[in-house]
Amino acid sequence: MKFRKLIISVMIVTVGLTLAGCGKKATTKTVEVPAKTAEEKVIVGEIEGKSITLADVYATDLKTKIKELKTKYGEDFATTQDAASKKEFDTAKEQYLNQIIEKKILFKKATELKVTPTDEALTKAVEARITASKANYDSEAAFTADLATYGYTLDTLKVAFREQEIGQAVIIYLTKDIKITDAAIKEYYTANKETFVDSATVATRHILFQTEAEAKVADTKIKNKTVTFQTLFKQYEANKAKVTAAAASASDKLLPISEDLGEIAKTNANYDPDFMVGLNALKTNQISAPVKSSFGYHIIEAKAIKAAVKRTLDTEVTTSIKSSLLNAESEKIYKAKMVEWKKEFNVKLYLDVLNK
Repeated sequence: MKFRKLIISVMIVTVGLTLAGCGKKATTKTVEVPAKTAEEKVIVGEIEGKSITLADVYATDLKTKIKELKTKYGEDFATTQDAASKKEFDTAKEQYLNQIIEKKILFKKATELKVTPTDEALTKAVEARITASKANYDSEAAFTADLATYGYTLDTLKVAFREQEIGQAVIIYLTKDIKITDAAIKEYYTANKETFVDSATVATRHILFQTEAEAKVADTKIKNKTVTFQTLFKQYEANKAKVTAAAASASDKLLPISEDLGEIAKTNANYDPDFMVGLNALKTNQISAPVKSSFGYHIIEAKAIKAAVKRTLDTEVTTSIKSSLLNAESEKIYKAKMVEWKKEFNVKLYLDVLNK
C-alpha cells in the first residue's frame, strides 16, 4: 500500500509530438474530417502564427488539476465558480498555456543550438528516471495505479520524461557558464544559519488496522499487558505482502499490517498529517492509542527520538547551498531568455478568451 504520499514528478505539459509521414504515395481517397469541438474552435494563443486552442490546453495535465478542483470546490465548480475557485482555475489554465508555448520554444531551440540528446542518450535517461520512480513504490502494481491516478500510462510517462530531457538540455546550455564562488556560499550560509538544522527524528513502527474496532481491541490488550506491541507487530508482519499483491482479494486488503518505517523527521510532509500528529505526541518507547488517518487506524510505537542538530558549513551543506544558488541563478537566466524568445517567436496570449 502507499502509506507515504508518493507521486511521479514529470514535466506538466505532455502534448504529443507530430511525426511527418514518409514513403507513401498520395491518394485521392476522400477522408471525412471530424467536426471541431467547441474547445478546438477557441484560440487562446499563438506562436509563429500557429494557433493554440483551448482543446490543446485541456489536453495537458490540466485535466488532473480539474479533478483536484472538483474535489476541492465541487463537481460543477466550473459553472458555479466563486472568486476563489475561478482564480485558481484561471491561474492553472494560464500556467498550462504558457508551458505549451515554452515547450515548443525549447524544442525548436534544442535543434537550433544543436543540443538535442541522441535517441540513445534519451532512452538511457528515460529508463533511469523510470527506475528511480518505481523505487518509491512497494510494487509494480502500486506504481502503475499511481500513474493512472495522474492520467498517465508507462508509455505516456516515458514521452513526458523524454520531452523534459530535451528541454533540460537547452537549460543546461543556457546556464553552463554560471560560477558559484566560495564567498557566495559562505554569505548565504551566514544569512540563513537557522535553516541548516537536521530535524528531530523518530524511529517509528506502526500497526495499521482498517477498522476502529480492531484497533481498539489491540490497544486494550496492549494496555492490559495481555499482549505486547512486539508480539502483534510480528503477528501482522507478513500481511503486507498479501495486502499489496496484485491478486489481493477484498478480504486480504482488510488485513492488519505492521511496518518498520525507520527514522521519520518530525517535520516530514510525506506522511499523512494526522499520522504525524499522533507520532509527534509520543515520547521514546511510548506506544500510542489508535490514531485515525486517511489509511485507517494506527497504533504507533516511537522506538527512539533524536533531537534536532544545527549543521556547520560542512561538505554536504556546502553542496546543498551551491545547488540552491545555482538553481536560483539558472531560473533567472531561463526566465529572461524565455521573455526574449517569446518575442522572437511572436507569441501571443489571449487570456481574456482563455479565462472567459
